[in-house]
Amino acid sequence: MSVRVSASDVQAIIDYDTAAITDLTPFITIASLLTDKVAANDTSISAAQLLELERWLAAHFVAVRDPKLTSQSANGASESYETNKSGMGLKATRYGQQAILLDTSGFLSSIAESAKKASMKMIAPEDAP
Repeated sequence: MSVRVSASDVQAIIDYDTAAITDLTPFITIASLLTDKVAANDTSISAAQLLELERWLAAHFVAVRDPKLTSQSANGASESYETNKSGMGLKATRYGQQAILLDTSGFLSSIAESAKKASMKMIAPEDAP
């Protein structure tokens, strides 16, 4: 497997301190595997577009593991982290959302849409056994 991006390529778009992450290889590896699937799905996507797609996917996987700290309190000992309530999977981070936009084949969008969603059904008393 040949990756398209380097750690510095990914760090260039992540807007928070990545010093705690000493090795981006696992994030780049999974991003590369997924990008290879996109490339196989649509052979007309350019190498430059695949590189950007892999970069944004790697950043997504970093953000999933280490969400950005958005606020901190000293005496109350509370912290808040960046979360996205618009979805799970690739939709859970702004990097994943950008990757979906970069994938003109629609492959990532189909993965995001087919993700299983939890649901709850209320049973009316008249429907109860």
